[in-house]
Amino acid sequence: MSNTKNLEFHPRFDNVYYLDDHGAIIWLIVGSEKALIIDTAYGTADIQTAARKITNHPLILVNTHVHFDHAAGNAQFEQVHVHEKDIFLFEKTKRALKDKFQIPQTIIPIQDGHIFDLGDTQIKTIHLPGHTPGSIGFLYPQERAFFCGDAISPEMWVHLGHSTSLEVFKRSMQKIIARQSEFDTIYISHGKMGRAYKIELPQKLENMANQIILGEKIGKPMQDQYGQPAHYILEDGIKFLYNPNRLTGERK
Repeated sequence: MSNTKNLEFHPRFDNVYYLDDHGAIIWLIVGSEKALIIDTAYGTADIQTAARKITNHPLILVNTHVHFDHAAGNAQFEQVHVHEKDIFLFEKTKRALKDKFQIPQTIIPIQDGHIFDLGDTQIKTIHLPGHTPGSIGFLYPQERAFFCGDAISPEMWVHLGHSTSLEVFKRSMQKIIARQSEFDTIYISHGKMGRAYKIELPQKLENMANQIILGEKIGKPMQDQYGQPAHYILEDGIKFLYNPNRLTGERK
């Protein structure tokens, strides 16, 4: 593809590969019959050509959520799987970015619990609303790994106009904490090689969200890098951005 660079997938651990597109990570999980692509980052990489250097299996594409830095390369595929509550963000992003963002021909809505069957490997979808209403992560049971996109991060953004309330985000952290017996390592979608964390990260995020809701912590006002207002707390290695007017409720 003439408009993409020759970036390559590199091994992360058994049957799992990563491609670093300017700090946004694209994951490739290879099963015995199919392979799963998680996110397409900024669209800089020729993802299909890179994947074909690893496997000839049919490729399935899924987005952890519909933000430009995770979905800009979607047009390289005919179809994409997305949680049903994030589908509205395709048109929203397209209106904002115009020709810089293309929507795939087919969008397949999925829900919590959806399983991607790769043959000898079944990847389980876990819905974790917060950063976006349709944010999802993926559990790889055989390797005891969880791929979380931006649903869990040491720089947590829950202040965006389409983010959920902090109460909904807190419940998402409680949900993944309750499943901690199923995985050992959490892989996020930014940073070198897709940085890895333990269960302590969602535990810290849940605790911080709860303290904000209770009024025990109050953040300082700021603007994010895109000029959007937020309050933030910087503590214990975590930067937490939230909307002080959206602490509770079922929004999204």
